[in-house]
Amino acid sequence: MFGPRKVFAGAGNEQADAIAKAHATTTPSPAFSVSTDRICWEAKERLLSEWDSHWNAFKEGHPSSMGTLALLNPPRLRLHPFHAAPGKHRRLHTQILRAISGHGRHNSYLFRCGKVDSPACSCGHPKQDTAHIIRECPRHEHARGFLRRFSQRLDLAHMFSTVRGLKAVVEFLAVASVDI
Repeated sequence: MFGPRKVFAGAGNEQADAIAKAHATTTPSPAFSVSTDRICWEAKERLLSEWDSHWNAFKEGHPSSMGTLALLNPPRLRLHPFHAAPGKHRRLHTQILRAISGHGRHNSYLFRCGKVDSPACSCGHPKQDTAHIIRECPRHEHARGFLRRFSQRLDLAHMFSTVRGLKAVVEFLAVASVDI
């Protein structure tokens, strides 16, 4: 009496199988008329707008941060080729990104992290940061010629926002043998 029974036997089951197989091979049509390209474009625009708002709020809240001082260009969706393919200068490129972000290996940042006892530079300046190293530290005066050929005033925004300026910074870092 007890045992396996064929519950789904008969013409009804075969008919259901046929309907399921027919629909399994068809592509469902969307119930909306907006293309996926349009949806992606709108998402990118929304994210870029949010990023731009965040960037502007950061600049207002941190007017003296290195990122605010060093970048003229607003956020973009694609990296500039200079940043996208650093090539043989990867170590120097990493230093540039650390300098822009303010997370360099200088005493000002290391002091904030509790890694050194003082933010002072070994030249006697009370704060060793990227701006001090690039603009005024006497220990690196011999390498500053690369930067002065690009910008007499040593304008950080133009140095870090143009390809020529970035190349000058790369030369400065290489000759100064400084690890920002």
